[in-house]
Amino acid sequence: CTKSGLEKVRSFIQKLKPEEEESSEKDKWHFDQLCPTPTLLPSLRFHDLVFGQELGSGAFSVVKYARQIVHGRPRSAWPEYAVKITDSQSLRTNQYFSSVRREVCVLRLLSHPGVARLVSSFRWRGGAYLVLEYCPRGDLHSAIVNQGSLDENCT
Repeated sequence: CTKSGLEKVRSFIQKLKPEEEESSEKDKWHFDQLCPTPTLLPSLRFHDLVFGQELGSGAFSVVKYARQIVHGRPRSAWPEYAVKITDSQSLRTNQYFSSVRREVCVLRLLSHPGVARLVSSFRWRGGAYLVLEYCPRGDLHSAIVNQGSLDENCT
């Protein structure tokens, strides 16, 4: 008995689901993952976020862990994000403005279980901030580097 493509996607999403959630939140998480377009938070701004450790860096930017402040809820229940920050110096020196705009446009169009969705984007003090879904178990590239090639059940 061979699984259909949709069954494979659903089983993959099931493996990625956070473990400790209410049943209604589980259903919402599963529904959000299968939405055809990203859910954006256009009103999200710098002061709505609490930043944590650095998750990675590249030639022009750094990615940091962040949580959105939600008053009345414990910090452990605040939504988690990965925020890609391109500083104003890199934007000016490397004329990276058009590349950031293009990246935002592409991420707004993408909706795939293997690609972190764009939640929000904004500029603050000259820097560009791209707020992305946080993947607590890491990214696909790191999994391939650590485990080698992945079999069909993992993909």
